[in-house]
Amino acid sequence: MSHGAKVKTCSYKGCTNIVVRRGLCIRHGAKVKKYKKKKCSHKDCTNIVVRRGLCKRHGAYDDDVTTRGRKPSVSVIQYAMHLQF
Repeated sequence: MSHGAKVKTCSYKGCTNIVVRRGLCIRHGAKVKKYKKKKCSHKDCTNIVVRRGLCKRHGAYDDDVTTRGRKPSVSVIQYAMHLQF
């Protein structure tokens, strides 16, 4: 008596590889869909989306994730002012 899931083999004649999709192994035609990464919605930008349809450069984190809704400390404000100059 065996335990666990049954392992299916490829339906191609003489093949003993494990089935990936539609009764076939990768060698004999099982195509695996790859995740398509979305692009930033900003004009002429080809970066990958991080959040809200935008990349880091174009505002995915504009709501200042580091403060998480709390009032920022003085050091955060001073650092932000430092970056503007």
